[in-house]
Amino acid sequence: MLAVLTAVAAIGLGLLKFASAASAPKQIGYQGRMYMGVVEVTRIEATANFGRLHRRPGTVDGKQVFVSAGRPPSLVALRLPDGHFNAYQLMR
Repeated sequence: MLAVLTAVAAIGLGLLKFASAASAPKQIGYQGRMYMGVVEVTRIEATANFGRLHRRPGTVDGKQVFVSAGRPPSLVALRLPDGHFNAYQLMR
C-alpha cells in the first residue's frame, strides 16, 4: 500500500513539474515595454483582433517573435511549435 501511494505521489509531482515548465509566462518584455495576458491563438484569430502580424528578428524565450502594426505594437505573439501563438497585449 505504501509503495502504491509513493508511486502515485511521484507521478503527481512529475506531472506538476511538467505542467509548470510548459506553461508560458504571464508577462514578457519586448523592446523595453511590458506585455501581459497570455492566450494561445491561431494566426487567423490574431489577425482578426489585431491586424496583420509581422515577423521581427530575434527571439523571446527561444520562440520567433511576431508583432502587430504600430509603435509600440499593441500585440506581441510568440510562435509555438504547433504553429499557434502565445499572444501578449501591451500593458498601459
